[in-house]
Amino acid sequence: MAIPSDFELIKNIVEGLDYHRLIKKSVIVLEKPFGFDYKSAKKLNNFLLNFFPEKMIYRIDHYLAKDLVQDILALRFANPIFVPIWNNKYIQDITINIWEKGGIRNRGQYYEGSGVIKDMIQNHALQLLALTLMERPKSLSYNDIDLAKTNIFKKIKLYDCGRRAPVAIGQYEGYRQEKYVDPKSLVETFVSMVLEVDDDNWRGVPIHIVSGKKMAKKTTDIIVNFKNIEHCFWNQDRCQIKNNQIRINIQPHNDIHLQLNSEFDPVSKCAIPTVLRFGFEDNKFILKDSYENALQDLFCQDRFTCTNSSEILLAWRLIDRIMKLLELNRKEKLFIYNAKNLVKILEKESCLVKKE
Repeated sequence: MAIPSDFELIKNIVEGLDYHRLIKKSVIVLEKPFGFDYKSAKKLNNFLLNFFPEKMIYRIDHYLAKDLVQDILALRFANPIFVPIWNNKYIQDITINIWEKGGIRNRGQYYEGSGVIKDMIQNHALQLLALTLMERPKSLSYNDIDLAKTNIFKKIKLYDCGRRAPVAIGQYEGYRQEKYVDPKSLVETFVSMVLEVDDDNWRGVPIHIVSGKKMAKKTTDIIVNFKNIEHCFWNQDRCQIKNNQIRINIQPHNDIHLQLNSEFDPVSKCAIPTVLRFGFEDNKFILKDSYENALQDLFCQDRFTCTNSSEILLAWRLIDRIMKLLELNRKEKLFIYNAKNLVKILEKESCLVKKE
């Protein structure tokens, strides 16, 4: 079902299929968004369970079908060099960027009821967060991976930014002139938020999520910054070494960058960073489209690209809390931006935004 997430519409279709005896032994596939808040998602899920067993409900998220997203499992769990340092003892902060260069493209009716937080954060961004931070699952089975992600969703909360707010929202210049958009719309097309996973492995590590339309470029990245070594030879005013960093570009370059301080300048006596790139120049010809992967998984009855009801409801519970906080003063906090002035605005509005 690639249709609007409208309960009555889905209800009519499912009841019609049931009336004509077309449901037995069938699988139902629904694209995101699954509901528009916690209450509607729970209502939709309970309704579907009257007709389908849980294993026959595929709540698909095409971001999980992207090749570089699936590669996160290999990077994290097939390389023992990363396992002992993947925690708050060694990691300083994590950033997840989902930037789009274009606007809403005549989708005003949908976007006015959604906004970027419900459209991108509740599903895509939080799924990337869960895969990046989850503990090693017992196996690569859908159930074990889902359990590992669900354990992360249970512990996500807003990061304490002190006097500054952990969430900043904006709207791109010209949005209110888009087709089907309210001329006085307060719907956000940009969000910068800081989250935290409240457990022993990740407590204290800020997770910055930035997503928006009409950004300077189109890119989706996961950036992991590692802490510098205490009492390092080069941590001096004359010679500051850069943090080790892993950058996973999910699109458009589909590659992984690893920043290491691997060169030594004999004149300045400084350690110089080198960036190693893992990828192929012809990635765009090797990697498959995410929907192609999703359809292949569907016909192979592989549920990796799907999310279960627990993940979705926990994500909506977090988003509902964030939306409730924003609604109290949305008019005053919503800023109008363009790609050039965005960073300058955010330096005033948010407790953290990366300048990459």
